[in-house]
Amino acid sequence: MLPVLKAIGDGHEHSNREIADTIAQEHHLSEEDMQQMLPSGQATVLTNRLAWAKVYLKKAGLLESPSRGKHQITAQGKSILDRAPERITIRYLKQIPSFDDWRRSKKDGGISNEEIVDTVVETGRTPEELLESSYEPVLFTLPF
Repeated sequence: MLPVLKAIGDGHEHSNREIADTIAQEHHLSEEDMQQMLPSGQATVLTNRLAWAKVYLKKAGLLESPSRGKHQITAQGKSILDRAPERITIRYLKQIPSFDDWRRSKKDGGISNEEIVDTVVETGRTPEELLESSYEPVLFTLPF
């Protein structure tokens, strides 16, 4: 999540593409790295990971989306970035009240964000990656 915060750290609005390009350049990602797809083939791993990082940073109040597809660092995000943390993890975000409140809230059906977030922490995978890895096609014969 720290690379996302750094990519928007100048205080200006940045598009999803600008954030991805900045991170790819700074971390020397190859074209192959950037094109690696999730097993579903619906999105790249990079796009998926960046999307979840933005969700978590937004829930923590560290970034905002002033318009669709645009992201900007908040004053709180800038304050954290100025402290130069080595990493921003979910464990780090749990210290921020707005993130912890969101994490503890319940989804429809009684599943809490806490359960989802804790599973992400344990596995190191995004919710989509967890779902895709648990899905196995069921083959059956129709009775007609």
